[in-house]
Amino acid sequence: MDPNDPMSAPNLIIPVPPPAVNSELSSGHSRFLAADDHRRFTLEDATWPRWTQRVFLLGVKEIVRESDTTNRTARTKLEQTAVPVGWRLIVGSPEDPVSAYVRDGVVPTMTGISHGERLRPYLLGTQQLDTAVRGSNIPAGDYNVFVLSIPCLLIDAFWLVPAPVQEPSWVVPFMTQIPDLPSMSVHMDQQFLDICRPYAAARIDSDKLAGRSSDYTL
Repeated sequence: MDPNDPMSAPNLIIPVPPPAVNSELSSGHSRFLAADDHRRFTLEDATWPRWTQRVFLLGVKEIVRESDTTNRTARTKLEQTAVPVGWRLIVGSPEDPVSAYVRDGVVPTMTGISHGERLRPYLLGTQQLDTAVRGSNIPAGDYNVFVLSIPCLLIDAFWLVPAPVQEPSWVVPFMTQIPDLPSMSVHMDQQFLDICRPYAAARIDSDKLAGRSSDYTL
């Protein structure tokens, strides 16, 4: 693929939140922040760049369990095990970004607001995604862009799902502590799961020894 040829580059499609989620993303912060809170000013300032992300949760048990299911493709495994859990709004500059998170439900509800240094990987990853995929071997076509979160492995990644559905999907980690998954590297879904699997198994064993649950929710 020629990264300089727009016709050969992947077309990234950012999902649009439904009206109820948009409403909560726009006004839910008023329950958390005082009128003079600088984070409120950032969230309400339409001149700041902003990105909305559809978030999916993947558990370590599912990563290990799916290794024995050989008659299903990696993308199908992800689609059947990664659970949509909410929406994240990121607003602001790299120096002081602000994020609001809305959890799925009958009534979508804002459950938290973050700001500062901890959001830099989310903001920079979002800004660098287009460059990363253009320099990769992802085939041309339309791709829905989701965020795949694996909290027990401290991984957050972009999950590029072809539209219409076809094989494979692609994963681009932007927050990771696994050496074989450097930030903004591009992986086919099966390769990504194969790299994660031994770490997922080790985490499950560690949790068993410590009497902890390996289940996690956002």
